[in-house]
Amino acid sequence: RKITVLLQEQNSFPGLVTRKIASSAKKVYLGYKKAEEYLPEGTNCVLTGNPVRGDLNKISREDALKKLNLDESKKTILILGGSQGARSINEAVLKDLERDLLSDNYQILWQTGKRDYKEVVAKAGKKVSCSLFPFVENIEDFYAAADIVIARAGALTLAELEASLLPSILIPFPSAAGDHQRKNALYFEECGFAKLIDEKELAQKNIISEAIGLYESGKATVMKEKLASSRTNKKPAVDIICEDILEIIKKSKEEKS
Repeated sequence: RKITVLLQEQNSFPGLVTRKIASSAKKVYLGYKKAEEYLPEGTNCVLTGNPVRGDLNKISREDALKKLNLDESKKTILILGGSQGARSINEAVLKDLERDLLSDNYQILWQTGKRDYKEVVAKAGKKVSCSLFPFVENIEDFYAAADIVIARAGALTLAELEASLLPSILIPFPSAAGDHQRKNALYFEECGFAKLIDEKELAQKNIISEAIGLYESGKATVMKEKLASSRTNKKPAVDIICEDILEIIKKSKEEKS
């Protein structure tokens, strides 16, 4: 039908649709440069990064902490497992809390997922200084309140962590198609933005101690500096993509007239 096709690929390992039709697309906007290696030769790729929600970084850390009823004198560890939560991450954190590995100088902000919420509240609700939620709607407040994050490695989560300049421990979902979450996390680790821990390692790791250790050693601060450096003079992906689309539409109209 001669309809212009533009693709936006979020992950470092492209999805099936992108791999199949990239060669016939006018442009493919990439979240990660690594994705280009898996696309047909001659594909017109543009590295933009991934678009993120516009309400990030619009609230101060102090205001976010007050809004979430958190202690301003403590560092905040944000735990995310996606909309459904992540049982393996939840179990690893509970194990550490049972061992009293959470320092008095730290507090937890924890999205458990709806499935595990009641169990986590029953086991950890009154034991530690933490705020538990089954699901987060106002994620921008959580990012603003956080000092370090424990999370999966979905492409948009990583884009939001990068935009929010948040150092992280990434635990990729091992069953993700093409193991793309691990590839995403590897890229972040190679850039110095995060530490990667495979899910199979969680039984031998103390995840809370790992997060505290990154902060106490100064490594989290270095991660934050590298994230900030990567964002310098970097135009938002959504601006690049939208301006490009508008220009393509403009040229198309001119050619038809």
